[in-house]
Order: sequence, then structure tokens, then C-alpha cells
Amino acid sequence: SLDGGSEAFPGRGNEGMTCILFTGILSHFKRTEDPPMSAPSVQGLHPSGWLVGTELPDAYLAVQENGAVWTEQFFCRKCQTWKKISGTYHHIVDHYRIVKHSEESFSRIYKMSTERNKEIRDSLIWLFASRGLPFQLIDAPQLQNVCHGLPHRHSLREMIIRMADAMRDRVKEILADAQRVQVSFDEWCDRCNRRFLGVNCVSWVNGHICKFCLDCQNCDDVMGDQTQLSGEMICDLVLEVLGDYGIQDKVFVFVSDRGSDMRLAGTKISGKLKRSIIHGNCIAHFVNNLMSRLVLEFKSI
Repeated sequence: SLDGGSEAFPGRGNEGMTCILFTGILSHFKRTEDPPMSAPSVQGLHPSGWLVGTELPDAYLAVQENGAVWTEQFFCRKCQTWKKISGTYHHIVDHYRIVKHSEESFSRIYKMSTERNKEIRDSLIWLFASRGLPFQLIDAPQLQNVCHGLPHRHSLREMIIRMADAMRDRVKEILADAQRVQVSFDEWCDRCNRRFLGVNCVSWVNGHICKFCLDCQNCDDVMGDQTQLSGEMICDLVLEVLGDYGIQDKVFVFVSDRGSDMRLAGTKISGKLKRSIIHGNCIAHFVNNLMSRLVLEFKSI
């Protein structure tokens, strides 16, 4: 509906789908009795009315004879031409930004809060990064209409990498003040059965307990044809992470499960660092193994 009213303007063809896709566009237009002068006809269209942009007063949408809004193109009164619409209102905005028709109109679009738009954009990027959502979803018109400047899927990956690099640099700064560091590592798989070695750390820094995920090393790159990580491979991966953060001389405790490969990796790490490092067992793994055995013992109950 327009202007908070109850009258809906379905699109052409598949009306239900078109109405859903272009709701964001229609919300930026209102009825007008002042049609654009000398608007040329296009594809045999004979408008029975017009909608004008609320933020861009030089953008017009045509209302067809059957009352439906034609959402395939908009008419730019400045250019005196029809321009295609590619799914979102921001494609119309981009036209005005590129040709610089009206700085006043353009500023009205963003006067609400540029900082708020940035907050929404960064929150959505973090959502995609932390939840593992498919990147193509960010191109959906419903998301693109949330705020201007939302990246497309082709640039989303690079933005996430830059955010991760910035966070990594910040963690390095914090750990530079740490005296001692406890490191834990474990192997896990994602939903695509790709294998990773997660390396975490806990440290006491400036009166606060700090916990960080240092890295998730891709095991497939080092395993080759092998089906399981060896203790030597785990040792090399962990030492690579510790060297990247510059904390190899601050580690005093390793924590892992009781697997033979993990125990061997701890021994080799101590040997390569040329000092004795305590290797503790993960209590979470211990409790999990204990409960699994209890379930087997009482399976008949």
C-alpha cells in the first residue's frame, strides 16, 4: 500500500511475486496530480496516473490503465528519459548520484542517519560472517532496501576478510601485554566436512581474563592423501599460529583431548620450543566420554 493507505498496487505478470519484490520501491513514492511534462511513451504504455518520489521529486512511476504501477522502469524528469529498475529503490538512487541531478534531493535520502546506516550494514555483515549464511542472500531486494551501501556478495567476502584482519591485529596488541598464555587446540569439521584445527588462548592481561580464538587452520591443505592429522602436522600448525601472534615464548599450558595425536603434538611442541610445557586434559572431553560410557552401561534401562 502507499502513504499508509489500504490500496495495493500489484505489478505486472506474476502479481504476487512482483508485489513482494517491489514493496520497498513503492514505499518511497506517493500519488501526484502533477505529471512530468512531455513524458514519452514506452512499450505502448499509456499512463492513467503518476507516482512521484518522496525523496527524489524528479523520479516518476507510471500507473497503468488497470490501476497497477509499472515497476519495470521509472521516468527521470531531469533526463526526460525512462530508466530501468533492477530490483531495489537504491538503483534509482544510484542514477541520481551518478548524474548528480540534485544534491539537495540526494541529501534528503540520507539525512536520517548515515551513522545508523553504517551500524545496520556492519551488523548485517557480522551476521553473515558469524552464522555462515550464503553470501547470495545479501543481494535479496528485501535486504538491500534495509540501508544504502550494503555490499553485494562479490565484495562481502573481501569485507569480512578485512574485518578479520583488523580484529587479528587488535588481538596481537592485547597479547603483547600478556605475561603467560594458556593455549588449547582441537580438530573439528564444518557442515561441508572440511576439517579444521581450532587454536584458542586464555590469558590474564591488565587485570582481566581475555579469551580469544586465534585461528582455524584448514587441515585439508596439509593432509594431502592422508585421512587423519598426525601429531607432527598438528605441532606445525599450532606453532605457525603461535609464531603469527608472537606468543610462542609465553605459552606455559596446553589443553587438548586425550587423543594420541594430540598428546604427541604437545610433546613435539615442547621439544621444538626447548622447554617443558604443561599439557592438560580438556574437562569437556572428559565429561563427554564419561557420560557416553554411562549411557552404554545403562542402555538397557
